[in-house]
Amino acid sequence: LVSRIMKLVAVVTVLACVASAIALASSGTSVAHVTLLVFSGTENPSWTLSKAETNEFLSRFGLVHSNMYSGRMGYSGFDVVIRSRSAPMRELHVFNSPAAEKFLLASAARHAAVSAPVLKHVEDSFALIAHGQLSMIAHKESRTADPSCTTPIVGPDNSTDYGVSTDDCGYFDSHVTENNCYNYGTNVVTDTFAQPGRGSGHKWDADTCDSIKAAAIRDGLVWNSTVLPENEPPKGHF
Repeated sequence: LVSRIMKLVAVVTVLACVASAIALASSGTSVAHVTLLVFSGTENPSWTLSKAETNEFLSRFGLVHSNMYSGRMGYSGFDVVIRSRSAPMRELHVFNSPAAEKFLLASAARHAAVSAPVLKHVEDSFALIAHGQLSMIAHKESRTADPSCTTPIVGPDNSTDYGVSTDDCGYFDSHVTENNCYNYGTNVVTDTFAQPGRGSGHKWDADTCDSIKAAAIRDGLVWNSTVLPENEPPKGHF
């Protein structure tokens, strides 16, 4: 009985999503804003679909949504925000849905929103996904109930004893999609996809080593040298 009820709920949910997609498409006033999730340090490319493109997307794919993200740096899907005068705003994450992803990537090319190297990277990622060679992780909606775990969380300096599920309240596991390599390298959880210099009020000015170095120093990091160290620093961590 429970199994039948669960199946019925699933069918009703799917039908509701289909009905919502049809309503958005038939309204003729829906517009979708698309963001390609591909960068860590720079702003992700975004563009707006025409009404015709939006209607085609909704007609072909409905309100396709995934809670999966890439388990590595680089391509991790598309975020799609659909706005309509006659329906509530809908936010979708499109990943591991080959036809829908190819449609959105083609729209990026039509709108000249993405450079050729980025297009190539995403196309290569499609191939890796198709062959099961791109690891995936589920976006974890659960949040810790520990009142002491409020961001920013500064982790320990002991680089030889690290537990991803325990250090920093386990946020590098449960909040992995909100923290990036700068968070991980500094061992500071912010849940803001931190950028060098932004926390101190002046993000880096150019994609150069000198500019990013200066921004990191403004954040409080201490410059060491270009020589790989052999020992731990007396204070802090590399």
